[in-house]
Amino acid sequence: MEELLEKISLDRQERLLNPQMSDHYKTFLFGKYGVRIYTVKVGRKWVMLRSNNHRARISLNKFRTIAFVQWRRDVESHVFEPSTKRKKREWYRAYGFNKNPRDYFIDNKHLSWK
Repeated sequence: MEELLEKISLDRQERLLNPQMSDHYKTFLFGKYGVRIYTVKVGRKWVMLRSNNHRARISLNKFRTIAFVQWRRDVESHVFEPSTKRKKREWYRAYGFNKNPRDYFIDNKHLSWK
């Protein structure tokens, strides 16, 4: 089992944006009870999420949406830190997005989970 505890890393980007069957890792996710360390197991149709006091089985499509939103939050908090430097016009390409992450359509049904 991998531990992906850094907010911005290439491994975490790959695991969150492109989940593959039989992935098993620990990472920070914003869940029902706030940001916690979750153990994530990706299956063919379902994803199992476990923290110390919370367990959930969600569909793979729902997890893709949740993981995309989590990665987008982490990237935006990393990029838009207060600094004197001016951001590049296409800053999002360095973080695995083809277009601005705020332009993607996100289904609100996929954001709530048990």
